[in-house]
Amino acid sequence: MFAILTIVTDLFRLKDQRILVNPLCLLGQLMALTLPATMREWEELVTVVHPLRVGIVYILTILVISAAALMRNAMRRRKLPDSSLITSLEALPG
Repeated sequence: MFAILTIVTDLFRLKDQRILVNPLCLLGQLMALTLPATMREWEELVTVVHPLRVGIVYILTILVISAAALMRNAMRRRKLPDSSLITSLEALPG
């Protein structure tokens, strides 16, 4: 729990770690409540549910990073003038 608290605090550059102690404890408690009761449930969780969750998380991460990169490139193109337009304007007489 301390490692997660430290990582999240450093990631968001928070000055006070105490802000996140209760939410992380609640999250840990909720995760403990969802543990499977029998070995059969655990086996199903590991072989069926976990690969689906991991696949979805990986795909969503790649999609979010790709969308951010596309938006960043679009913003840069709007800010920077088009070099072909500048060269064509320089070629005009006068």
